[in-house]
Amino acid sequence: GDERQEGHDPLSVARVARRGQAGGQGKAEDDLLPADGRADYVHELDVAGTKQVVHLDLNNFVEALETEPNNEPSQVAELQAPLVVNGRIDKAGDVDCWRLKVKKGETFQFEFRARRQGALLNPLLVISDAAGKELHRTENRSQFSFPNDGTYCLTIKERFNPRGGPNFVYRMQISPPLKPDFHLQPAQQALTLTRGTPAELTVNAKRMGGFGGEIKLAVDDLPEGVTAAKASIPAGKNTIKIKLEAGPKTRISATRIRIRGTADLDGRPLTRVASYQLDPSEPATESILLTTALAAPFKFKGDHKVPFVLRGTTHYRRYRLDRGGFKGQLHARLCDSQLRHQWGTTGTGISLPSDVTEFDFPLQISTWT
Repeated sequence: GDERQEGHDPLSVARVARRGQAGGQGKAEDDLLPADGRADYVHELDVAGTKQVVHLDLNNFVEALETEPNNEPSQVAELQAPLVVNGRIDKAGDVDCWRLKVKKGETFQFEFRARRQGALLNPLLVISDAAGKELHRTENRSQFSFPNDGTYCLTIKERFNPRGGPNFVYRMQISPPLKPDFHLQPAQQALTLTRGTPAELTVNAKRMGGFGGEIKLAVDDLPEGVTAAKASIPAGKNTIKIKLEAGPKTRISATRIRIRGTADLDGRPLTRVASYQLDPSEPATESILLTTALAAPFKFKGDHKVPFVLRGTTHYRRYRLDRGGFKGQLHARLCDSQLRHQWGTTGTGISLPSDVTEFDFPLQISTWT
């Protein structure tokens, strides 16, 4: 089961002890699911003796699946929140209507979640009253308080009109406002720390539910010889830089560290670990790769040029070398992968004798560049 296959809706499963209902697929999976699992839960299925990974969006709400026709409010039944509505904008210009019955003053959060599972839709939500007057619109996550008792129309469509198709699915969660909370995200997924030279790791805070207090940070699993300065994100701020430093005799290594943040919420501590996602469909990573390294005594530099080079030929780029007192042999090689139109361009590694202060590095230009 790949939720990104053509014609499939995103997988959604209620947090139950057994028999999770896959909202977009209409099939039940008789397997054990954790009642306290993460919202972006990764589930393994045993299929023909192999392990297949499925990304599930766990929740505690009722799941509703669209039924066509539903372009007009008169074509759909009333629903009550909290719930999650699932559907598809299957062609350009398609519009899905949902009717939500609420009481005066009720406040709900509206959040589109299918993009985390690879959906192509750029969703737009418009909330209108019974007379058709627009009251609110959003493209991502927002909060809205309903002014009166009654039934309101929620219209979902593709933000850019010419778009639509089998993979333009949506999954909108309608839930009570978030409680005060925060999420920490490192600005770097990896950091190199040179002996004796401090470096900074930026941590960003995403505040939710009106939380605006101080967040005290701690760095866990630091290797021996590496220290981190005390740091906290001040009240009302969202970014801080943590200073890290490796001692002169720190072992050269690569290890994973974790950033932990703790805040006081109404007299109780709340702790969160910094995490990031390289792809919305992948589970979050809660560690950062930290490498400790020696300072290189030498430096090299080349002039910035954009030359024209013939396909299938070898281009030589000149570099100047400042040895900084180092008298040994050096080796030069290509360290970056070439992207897009430069695919196939390679560089042959060369050795530099101890007396060399300038060198020409050869680049073999691809025949299809």
